[in-house]
Parts: sequence; structure tokens; C-alpha cells
Amino acid sequence: MLLDTTKLLQDLFGAAAELTLNQLGGRLLSRIAPVSDRKRPVITFPGFMSPEASLAPLNQFLNRQGFNARSWGLGRNLGPQEERWNAHLEAITKRLADRVKRFADESSARVSLVGHSLGGIYARELACRLNGEIDRVITLGTPTIHPYAEYRHNKLISTIVGWSQRQSATEWGGANGLLHWSADRPKLPCVAIHSPIDGFVHEGNCWIPTTSLRKADRMRRVKTSVCSLHTSA
Repeated sequence: MLLDTTKLLQDLFGAAAELTLNQLGGRLLSRIAPVSDRKRPVITFPGFMSPEASLAPLNQFLNRQGFNARSWGLGRNLGPQEERWNAHLEAITKRLADRVKRFADESSARVSLVGHSLGGIYARELACRLNGEIDRVITLGTPTIHPYAEYRHNKLISTIVGWSQRQSATEWGGANGLLHWSADRPKLPCVAIHSPIDGFVHEGNCWIPTTSLRKADRMRRVKTSVCSLHTSA
């Protein structure tokens, strides 16, 4: 527990330094990063308890690279409150569906969804429901619950979830449909970006399982590792 608490604190305090480094290296990154040949639409989803402004640097970078990036438009990501997860997910999806469809129509192109942490779960589930309007899903440190790898969960976060939900994080995740993705869900290209120094979510909980990568031969699945802190996504 002490080690996991230390990881969280290191992640929080290290994010400021990482943000400074990213700003200093922004010009170099702009030179080597892909440039969109047209203003491809992108919607970004903030992580749990994060304001929309947390992904403003990412949106600004994407816009400089020729994309048309905007935030999800729902303010701070408060996650589920009193309602059950499935009801909460349906409510979020309903609020975002028209926004995504309009954006796709305005752009005459399918929308790419980029989600950080919990925002990546929203992006994935929204893509499952709006397959025709979505181009791909990219997740940044997004947790998926694996029932056979409970040791990977941050013990402090697992304790908080267990206390608030009166069941373990694994039980809660399984009951609410948050197990690892099946090979073809959603039926779109997916990229899972994870980090070995993430202090909140273990890297092994963020990648797409190898079995899914092998089975999804019709839909591209990619997992890639970066050296980044959770709070500086």
C-alpha cells in the first residue's frame, strides 16, 4: 500500500516537470509527428476528475498538425455519481451521440476518439454504439479490468473503489462490463497507449491482450508503450 501511495504522489508531482519538458520539445515533436492532409475531426475525453482544459495542450498540438480537434464538451469528468455504471454510461453516450454525429457531418469524415484514463472507456463504449460515425479509438493509460491479474491494480485505488462500491475493483469492473476488450469490440481500429512509469494504472491493465491482437485480423489493434506519467497525458 505504501509503495502504491508513493507511486501516486510521484506521478502527481512529476507531471509538472514532464509538462515543461513537453513544451520545450514541442517544436521538435511538431517536425517529426504526422501532419493531417485535411482537417480530420478528433474529439478528446479527459480522465476521471480532470477538467477539459487538461487535454488542451493535446488539442492545440493536433490542431497545429492539421487536425480539427476539440474536447468532449461536458466539462470536468466526474465519473458515475449516485447512478449505476451502466445507467451512467448510457446517459453519457446519449449526451455525446448528437455532438459526434454533427461533428462528423460538418467534417464530412468519421471522427477519431482519443480518451485519457476513464475517458478512454467512454470513447471505446461510444464507438461501439456509433460505429458508422467513428474512425478509430485511441486510449491513453485507460484501465481495463483483468480478473486474473488483480495484483496489478494500484492497492490504494482498489481500496477506495472497494470502499465506495462495497466490492473489490475486479468484482465491480466485471459486473459493469469493464473486462478486457473482445477481439472485435468495437469493430474499428484501436490503439492502446500505456506507460511503465504510470503511477495510477499498471501498464498491464492498459494494453489490448495479445489474444485479441491475434484474433482481430480484420480490425487493426495496436498497443504501444511510452515513457509518460498518468497525470501528464
